[in-house]
Amino acid sequence: MLALNPLAKMTVNFNSWNPSKWSFTKYRNGDSFLSVGKIGSADFGDDDLIQSSITNHALFTALKITSDFCAKAKFKIKRRQGDNITYDDQDPLIKLLDNPNFYQSNTDFIKEFIWLKITNGTGIMRPILPSGFNISPETTESIYNLDNSKLKYPTNFKTPMFIDKADEEKFKETQLEYVEGQDKITLEVGELMYFYDITNGITGSLLQSPSRVKAVKPAISNIRLALESQNVMLQTNGREMFAGQGAKGANTGMSTPIEKGDREEIEGKLIHKYGMSAAKVRSIVTNQGVNWQSLHIALKELGLIEATGHNTSIIRSAFQIPETIWKNYAESGDTFENKKEGEIEMIQNVAQPHMNDFVNTLNTFYGYEDTPLVATFDHVDAMQHIEDKKADKFLKISTAFRNLVNAGVSIEEAQEMAANIGITNLKK
Repeated sequence: MLALNPLAKMTVNFNSWNPSKWSFTKYRNGDSFLSVGKIGSADFGDDDLIQSSITNHALFTALKITSDFCAKAKFKIKRRQGDNITYDDQDPLIKLLDNPNFYQSNTDFIKEFIWLKITNGTGIMRPILPSGFNISPETTESIYNLDNSKLKYPTNFKTPMFIDKADEEKFKETQLEYVEGQDKITLEVGELMYFYDITNGITGSLLQSPSRVKAVKPAISNIRLALESQNVMLQTNGREMFAGQGAKGANTGMSTPIEKGDREEIEGKLIHKYGMSAAKVRSIVTNQGVNWQSLHIALKELGLIEATGHNTSIIRSAFQIPETIWKNYAESGDTFENKKEGEIEMIQNVAQPHMNDFVNTLNTFYGYEDTPLVATFDHVDAMQHIEDKKADKFLKISTAFRNLVNAGVSIEEAQEMAANIGITNLKK
């Protein structure tokens, strides 16, 4: 057999196609490691947030799940008359949201809003009004989402605390530039609506919020590197090495050159003509012994699949997406009961807060504080599941209360017994 140095190494270098300059090295004794030239911000710049959101499968899935759930919301106007509260969906603001602009439906508009808000950290909307008209849903012809990364602020722009209303009105007149390719649009702060994913102010500007995507930059980079390395390994696996055996009786540990005819046989039949047809055979006859060495590397030995799963979990956690929901979107699915519970958790803890922020800002901008716009998910099947549970609970409680009274327990005693376990307001 061919004598091999156990510490001889095979290095696959990716510098020609990967700007992060890394390589995978595997020693004959099984040890392996990755060499990384540069990581961190150099590997994932701030300008790449949107691009990464549509090219990294884990980040894309997290944003798609979140935006899909938020887009399930329905809008209503909440009206209060004394102690009575009513809801209706016939209002100019709801009609505007139903048809926000020429290019988008309500669903498209909400999905884009959530995608941009989470990815950039700050979401921005611009209503289009005829010149000289006051701001109102009736005068708003259309409404668009803007990409915060394309909004350019003046040099030394600050967000000061206002001493009086006059300072606030003057600040609203601050001019900004929205740059889309070669096109530039001049806007004023006061004509825009701002939405914050985390919270505004903690990065210095009261008009900006940090992006949670930046917090998971290393995980995004790790997933990309792992998938690219898997791709390279899959393309190179199956390769093999042939070498002539050493001279008879020699113990030099060196291989003799393969004779020209044998080399041509090996290259022609084992390499270039490998296949299942009659003309493509793998049997050859040589004039000397030939050593064979597989260069195959088992992917599971590299830990790349585990690394991808671990970093995907980091991204899922940053978006607060229940594991059962993630499995239904990205993997094999889950049981019906677990799926319903996961959807309820997703709506209550993620979608509802996002949409509360959405309607609260619209209410302030359009002066709807007294008759506020609200976003509801009561119509979603998962939320009906909650109502079914409430009905079952009510039936059990009312039956137990009736049985106690029929058994001779006074109403007051039954009410007291119920109150001791947290059930109040029971009447016969």
